[in-house]
Amino acid sequence: MASARYQHGKESLQKAANLLEATGARFELNMVLFHLAYCQFGLGELGDAIHSAKKAFSGSCETHDSRTMCASWIWARSCEGQLPFDDLKHSIPERPDDVMSTVHARLAEASWHSFHGRSEQMLECCEQAARMIRENRCINSHTFL
Repeated sequence: MASARYQHGKESLQKAANLLEATGARFELNMVLFHLAYCQFGLGELGDAIHSAKKAFSGSCETHDSRTMCASWIWARSCEGQLPFDDLKHSIPERPDDVMSTVHARLAEASWHSFHGRSEQMLECCEQAARMIRENRCINSHTFL
């Protein structure tokens, strides 16, 4: 049995984010913001999770790292797919070597399609994500729904 310590994680990650923001360590800050959004989501603090995910997304766009894909997934989950994915997808890199992040991007897109009632496209994205997870044995708390 596993348990989450979201409140403890949130407090630790917020301290880390403050320090990293002050030092200008952008890549590390993006990683911390993604995990902070995940804790906020787990606590049901959806507005805060969306805010942290947006910050992680935009920061990752600036540093050109694949965290944009991870941030898009927690953002999509926090707003039940009601995000401007059409506008965001041009910022999402193609990184087939980064399986977990690519799975996140597919799931974010699936959530967006679901919000708009496009079941066929949603299923296609989910099937792509599931296929990548199976083929690469990339099963963890971030890819398991």
